[in-house]
Amino acid sequence: MTTLEIILLILSALLLALCIVPIIKYNKTHKSVETLSDEIEEYLKSGKKIHFDTADNSFSRLHNDISDLCDTLDLQRQNNQKDSIKNAQFVADVSHQLKTPLAGIRLYCEMNEAHNPTENGEKQLKLLDKTEQLVYNLLRLQKLKADAYEMNFTDNKIENIIEDTTEQFKALYPEKQIDIIGCAALRCDSEWLSEAFGNIIKNACEHTENDGRIRIKIEPSESSVSVSFEDNGGGANVKDLPNLFNRFYRSENADPNSTGLGLAITKEIVEKHHGIVSVENTADGLKITMCFPVIDGIRKSE
Repeated sequence: MTTLEIILLILSALLLALCIVPIIKYNKTHKSVETLSDEIEEYLKSGKKIHFDTADNSFSRLHNDISDLCDTLDLQRQNNQKDSIKNAQFVADVSHQLKTPLAGIRLYCEMNEAHNPTENGEKQLKLLDKTEQLVYNLLRLQKLKADAYEMNFTDNKIENIIEDTTEQFKALYPEKQIDIIGCAALRCDSEWLSEAFGNIIKNACEHTENDGRIRIKIEPSESSVSVSFEDNGGGANVKDLPNLFNRFYRSENADPNSTGLGLAITKEIVEKHHGIVSVENTADGLKITMCFPVIDGIRKSE
């Protein structure tokens, strides 16, 4: 073998090494990225902590920064949970303290009304009804926020829940047309979800004309189930849309007897089902959409 051939062989070996090293590094980095991606996905699903990487390179520093971020999120979540529990306990204490004087006031008002019926007495009793309802709903909202209620998740057909819910409104609003389109199965707490649906349906009935129409559409997909409530009541003021689900918020055309908590409770119920709720105006009225992820429950063996 000549000297030239030896030099060419050495150069070829060097070029081959220069090509192989980046490929090896790329494969190693790609595998590390996939591993980190899997750990992040597992963290989002179950809260499993992301392990700390002891290597000393740029990717490891990124890996550890993500691990620190997850720890910070966990701590923030725990602090928020503690604050919610304290807030719920405070509201519960205040509500309990209010119940006794309210019951006393109601007793005296009813006694006065029985002996000497007046227009003012009737108004006072209506105001008491509203105050008691406000205290009750506020207490339930705060308990929901603090996870004080245990959700009973079972397999249910959404259309059956909606049909049962709409029955109670047919007697109150016999002139309203309520159409239910579609079907889907979902693991949920049927009683709580029925209340969430009922609040939306009641709101739609109150804000449509006597011949109003409410169209409820159920749309399943592989990973989610969406339920939309669309009416022909003309919609809401654009400035009201971002605030409709805030507690105590009352739009300009709200029912005078409304406590401003019904839609806030609805939003909390949807979020306890890991869902989201959105609202928009359409050409004819208001459209509220709930979207729930499809989550397979794990049943323990008997």
